[in-house]
Amino acid sequence: MALDTGEKTIINYATEGSFEDVEHLLKNHVPVDVHDEHGMTPLQHAAFKGHANICSLLLAHGANVNDHEHDQGYTALMFAALSGNREVVRILLEAGAKTHQTNRIGRTASQLAAFTGQKQCVDTINNYVTLEDLKYYTIPQGQETEGKLPESCMHGFQRLLITINFNPVHVCNA
Repeated sequence: MALDTGEKTIINYATEGSFEDVEHLLKNHVPVDVHDEHGMTPLQHAAFKGHANICSLLLAHGANVNDHEHDQGYTALMFAALSGNREVVRILLEAGAKTHQTNRIGRTASQLAAFTGQKQCVDTINNYVTLEDLKYYTIPQGQETEGKLPESCMHGFQRLLITINFNPVHVCNA
């Protein structure tokens, strides 16, 4: 299906990094999840170019963080990982990007980042722990009377886990 002018324009502005123009188009109801001729969305273009502010804006307007209609099945997280932009990777993870989703050749975002030498992105993806994962530890299991982690500590503990690199090599070199 051919894109109309507004749909082409939002893709171009997202690629160029023109925040105000993308914001204007979204306020005028241009769809946020349009696909170009290769199946890429504005979010995927912005992620590949490292435009963190535009990624946040598109996500705030309901962009599908896990869209994989791209010709090769790439997601926004895969594009961010390939570009090496750790901030965009973090934004996408916080928006619910799936880390285990694979492209047409069976590679995850972390594997693509590793292949292109983006070690910081690999670490960010592999060390990311969702609040949903931590929620498990706030609930009593088996014969326990209380969870292992107070629910009030969940957000702070998540920040600690995803901010500090708990890599044994780093510990040994310290």
